[in-house]
Amino acid sequence: MSLTDRVRLNQRLRIGALAFMFATAILAVTLGPIISVLHSNSCDPGLATLHYLEADPAVTTKPAHALWGHETPSPDNGSICIGTTDIYAYYGFNHQAIFDDASNDLEAAGWTAEPGQLDDYHSYTKAGTTYGDLTASVRYELFWVEVRLDAPAAHFGDQAT
Repeated sequence: MSLTDRVRLNQRLRIGALAFMFATAILAVTLGPIISVLHSNSCDPGLATLHYLEADPAVTTKPAHALWGHETPSPDNGSICIGTTDIYAYYGFNHQAIFDDASNDLEAAGWTAEPGQLDDYHSYTKAGTTYGDLTASVRYELFWVEVRLDAPAAHFGDQAT
């Protein structure tokens, strides 16, 4: 095999590798979202788990000392089932009062406090619900207080019931 034949073979291999990489990237970019959309909402049909978390009495009203707040829902509708999360951030002037109000609201709504609570972080559980054992946390941040509600998927990769 001569030197020019090896150079041509090397060029063809490089062109083939480049074409393969472009084709793989294009397929990943186009087929990934299509597959996600087709699989979307199979983990939490009708977003029932998210609606259950949103309707929890602990978060249906904002804490008394909070001036405003916002919700950041994360429904379980991706390509794999990982669980549903609903996060509430509350803002105001007295963060300690907001933190105490949010903690009291969770306990009043039937959430059980975990042992060993910290001054700026409380964790809670609610066992025996339709959607399994739920967890919640109240966290004191620098400019807000965060309440996070989590509902796990039944099993990693399985559909919720």
